[in-house]
Amino acid sequence: MSLYRVLRPLSTGHEPGDIVDGKRFKAALAALVKARALAEVKPPPLSELPGWTTRAEKLADAGVVTAVDFLEADDGLLKEILNHKTTRSINKMRDELRGWLVVDEPKKKN
Repeated sequence: MSLYRVLRPLSTGHEPGDIVDGKRFKAALAALVKARALAEVKPPPLSELPGWTTRAEKLADAGVVTAVDFLEADDGLLKEILNHKTTRSINKMRDELRGWLVVDEPKKKN
């Protein structure tokens, strides 16, 4: 999976700043990138994110190094590596990562 940031409003309802899975757009993906409606997200390693150093160290041996790796990883694998009992805690971490990937629109001046 590759993640893409929406740069222009799309007919799918996605707005600028949204992060989307490239699989969703299949054949139209190349055209949307060429038209600068989407841009691939290149997230930093998990170890670079505030508060993720210890998690990143635990996850690296399993090949989970970037935010995309974490978002794609199997729930069971993540629960085992991070010693979590519920998927809810993993989903909270995924939401946190998505928050790091999303850039708010600048406020418009009056």
